[in-house]
Amino acid sequence: MFVACGDDGATGTPDAGVPVLFEPIDVLDDGVVAVDPADDPCAVLGPGCIPDGASFGVGAGVGDVDGDGRIDLYLGGANGGTLLLNRSSTGAVSFSPGATVNAVDYVHAAAFGDLDGDGDQDLALGTAAGLRLYENDGAGNFSEATVNLALTAERTTSIAIADLNADGRLDLHVCDYGVPGAASSTAGPGMLLINDGAWTFHDLATAWPGRHDWASAFADVDKDGRLDLMIASETWVEDDPDEQPSSLFYNNGADGAGDPLLSQSSSFEAALAQFTTPMAIAFGDVNADGELDVLVSVIGPLVYMGRADSDPRSWMAASFFGPSVEEAFTTAWAAALDDFDGDGSLDALVINGSPCTPDDCAPLMPTSQPVRLLRYADDNFEYLGERPVANAGGMHDESYRNGRGLVLADFDGDGLEELLVTPFNDRFRLYRRVYAGNTLRVALPRTAYGAEVAVTIGSTTRTRQLISGGRTHSQSEPALTFLLGDATTADNVVITYLDGSTDSLGPTPAGVIRP
Repeated sequence: MFVACGDDGATGTPDAGVPVLFEPIDVLDDGVVAVDPADDPCAVLGPGCIPDGASFGVGAGVGDVDGDGRIDLYLGGANGGTLLLNRSSTGAVSFSPGATVNAVDYVHAAAFGDLDGDGDQDLALGTAAGLRLYENDGAGNFSEATVNLALTAERTTSIAIADLNADGRLDLHVCDYGVPGAASSTAGPGMLLINDGAWTFHDLATAWPGRHDWASAFADVDKDGRLDLMIASETWVEDDPDEQPSSLFYNNGADGAGDPLLSQSSSFEAALAQFTTPMAIAFGDVNADGELDVLVSVIGPLVYMGRADSDPRSWMAASFFGPSVEEAFTTAWAAALDDFDGDGSLDALVINGSPCTPDDCAPLMPTSQPVRLLRYADDNFEYLGERPVANAGGMHDESYRNGRGLVLADFDGDGLEELLVTPFNDRFRLYRRVYAGNTLRVALPRTAYGAEVAVTIGSTTRTRQLISGGRTHSQSEPALTFLLGDATTADNVVITYLDGSTDSLGPTPAGVIRP
């Protein structure tokens, strides 16, 4: 079984001979995503570069745009972004350039989904000028869709897509950060777009106050068969009475018009109130009590929140933890909860990066901040110095330490997801998952967000929920991976959907399944 790289404790260097969880794939450095050399100042750094005046990272999203069964990739950036068609075979990742998507501004966020219900993957892009929606012709060619309302936002940082009102159509939550450093009243409320079909939407967030939003996620948090919505928002602007905290909106069913009846959780907001810089969200049943917990990434420590007592809508006070004192001022932009090392417990993979340039940050905050792995133990996470990403020489990737978003997708179809880290002032980096055992990967449609997948081997059953969003700037494949170790078959796989229906698959061989 593979485990993550560790530190020697004294110098921060990797332990000799300890394998890593991710190793680099250099296909994104071979000219596929090359840019026009005349596009100064991003000619050298490529599509992950931030032009002068921009403050945030870049977006990335995944979906099968041409219907060939492989997950394609859209990379945002200063030049309107790049669509890459997946040409991988098992164990060998490769891409070729796809059709041009006519984004006219800097792209901070990307998300795929069948927004018009015609069976192919359309594209939502978050730009410095707001949201833009693109219709897929079924072959991976995109044209900007004509919609019925203005899609505005001062700076769209993330997009989450799911069927919030259970009508069979995908809805969108769009995060709007606004102007950095300005009062939240100058930002928009973001958008909660309910899909009415045929590229028509209505926005449930128009009456919400302005907020500095980074990321949002859809999940059935209280397990009542309805998707809820969490939004990670900063509240650090001094003397701003209108600052909106990070919020959890419970879905209480539909009103007479079919719109979700949303209520804010005061318990959740009170538990998280002391933390002013939430940036991303990761849901998972960390302590295996049957309830979803949440990991919130912030500047400095990370925040872990579990349930109070047995009330599915009551949250205990947040606990926080972080790296060593000498690395205390880190900024965690994205996180994923998964069993990365195969021990059966959820680990936290955290993407870190400086929020500013070296001249602006020094000496308060390091401008080089590594990807970290944290393990759960004794009702909290602990950082053991493990840095799970390797460079070409097999050691920790010390050359790349300024990430933003996190994408997990199985590009080569081998049953293990690859890791894409979206950058700030650097190139995108792609890594291959390293695991010696067998895997079972369950890939579901995006209309199935909120479904739970239970995999049983012998007397052990592991259950995971399919979550949409939560990661700044980025979107992952709607799939869950279960590490089987030496087992070649799961004794049973049961998928429970939000409407209560189930698929019981019985004995299921290792590999990738698409129920």
